[in-house]
Amino acid sequence: MDEILIIGAGIGGLLGYFGSRSDRRLKTDIKPVGTMHDGTVIYTYRFKDGGPYHMGVMAQDIEKTRPDAVGRDAQGVMWVDYSRLGE
Repeated sequence: MDEILIIGAGIGGLLGYFGSRSDRRLKTDIKPVGTMHDGTVIYTYRFKDGGPYHMGVMAQDIEKTRPDAVGRDAQGVMWVDYSRLGE
């Protein structure tokens, strides 16, 4: 397997990376690999535009339980404020 880039680590499992491109529509090879303490699913994935595997959450999942931690850029691409996931 290629190198896995882990986005954030610490309190609550995944924190500290603000504004990550967490929109499921940008990703491929998505596989669940675990859950956070609150049941949020953690995935490995690649971005469709290439690069290594990453680990993180899907904005569409987070929007259901923590809409305050999700935003959209000018093109409608969703991102997650990981610092809010451990609250």
